[in-house]
Amino acid sequence: MRPDASMSLLTNVMEHSLDDGYAEASARRAESGGLPRTLRARLGLAAGLVLAAAVVTVGAAEARISAPVLAKERTELIDRVEAQTDSVDDLERSVEALRADVQERQRKALSEDGGGHGDLTGLRRRRAVPRAAACRGRCVPGWVSPRGSSSRPPW
Repeated sequence: MRPDASMSLLTNVMEHSLDDGYAEASARRAESGGLPRTLRARLGLAAGLVLAAAVVTVGAAEARISAPVLAKERTELIDRVEAQTDSVDDLERSVEALRADVQERQRKALSEDGGGHGDLTGLRRRRAVPRAAACRGRCVPGWVSPRGSSSRPPW
């Protein structure tokens, strides 16, 4: 192989670094009087910045307009929460008063029956008697047979 034959490819690449299609497109662009790339890029960037500034300005204006409405809604919500909190507090006080009343009535009822703990267990037994009477056969205290089943517990 000849040394200059292998060098011909390198020589061709170095002399014709651009493809012919690229050269033609560059020539057409120069003929049409188009803006150079750097100026075009700068104009595009400027247009983009102006558009972004317009979007931010419009957003800020809308936020400023809706701010009083949001503040009014917020105060109304706070007022509603405070009113409901007051209502809940009233209900809690009412529940406490009812609990105290029930305890007082229970104490009064126990003192009229004799006031001992034995009487309290007697009351429990009297309440359990109707449940136990429903059981036939082998009865277990506290067992209430469901309707339609046998009266015996499952164990």
